[in-house]
Amino acid sequence: MTHFLLIHGSWHGAWCWFKVLPRLGAHGSVSAVNLPGRGRDFAPLPTVDLNAMVKAAEAHMPAEGKTTIVVHSRYGILASALAEKHPDRIERVIYLASFMLPAG
Repeated sequence: MTHFLLIHGSWHGAWCWFKVLPRLGAHGSVSAVNLPGRGRDFAPLPTVDLNAMVKAAEAHMPAEGKTTIVVHSRYGILASALAEKHPDRIERVIYLASFMLPAG
């Protein structure tokens, strides 16, 4: 069964996905991450970098099975990094009005 990982955009938090969570939950497991320094995560912004965000998102990925990432806005950059780091664990990335950078 697919796991859906929902990643919010800039100036948002996991709360922006709350109405979507139950709908996707009918098709698999689902989680929405609060990235460091955003939403309900109060990490000091100077300590937040791409590696910290990757670790936060990885904590929401199941150890087994595939993950479909749905990402909005700026954090398409994060989704691309996750897809490059875990090609065997990421089934697809859905960029919703989001940035998609070339590999590398």
